[in-house]
Amino acid sequence: RASYVRRFGLNKKSLYLGCALALGAGALFGAPVDAADHLDPSDRVSAGDAADIGDLYAWHHDDRISAVLTFAGPVAPGTDAAYSRDVLYAIHIDGADEDLEPDRTLYFRFAQNDAGEWGVWAQNVPGSDADVIGAVGTTLNSGSAMVYAGQHDDPFFFDLQGFQDTLSSGDLSFSPDRDFFEGLNINAIVVDFDIAAIGAEGPYRVWATTGEIR
Repeated sequence: RASYVRRFGLNKKSLYLGCALALGAGALFGAPVDAADHLDPSDRVSAGDAADIGDLYAWHHDDRISAVLTFAGPVAPGTDAAYSRDVLYAIHIDGADEDLEPDRTLYFRFAQNDAGEWGVWAQNVPGSDADVIGAVGTTLNSGSAMVYAGQHDDPFFFDLQGFQDTLSSGDLSFSPDRDFFEGLNINAIVVDFDIAAIGAEGPYRVWATTGEIR
């Protein structure tokens, strides 16, 4: 079980999720961390492409929180998704005590059945009745929680040409019409759950890690 898994060589991204529930509004504030990005070579991550974090997105809507962890990308459409049974994915949530220790950690793993089809196993998802287990590419509901894992168009926007032109010329050369990642795919783990099910007061800090399982 994931709670007994030894994790090392962590790859991490983090966000600050500020929740003002009375106003129904919040904000995300990034903080400098050691983290992978879309174009890091996979040899910088001990477990390879499947452990390479792309981005972590987190936001609240009404009385719920949604989080999306992307990994193993970008790849061209038609490329098989990079899943691995040897990688543990974790989304950590720290509440208002601001001790930088998670009040809740959600765990995710992938595995194949005898037919070679991939499935996802989620543990400790707030609001779920039990572990959430099901096929990749399907929406899985348990209690008041939802889990989904699959390959999708990469939501990250970046004008790589504009970045390179800016570096070479010294003049800002970015264009909103150029997205290097347009049409490229990436794997995503998606969770959605009631804020009250976290068991801690906000605002919340949210970060993700991947580690190799041995």
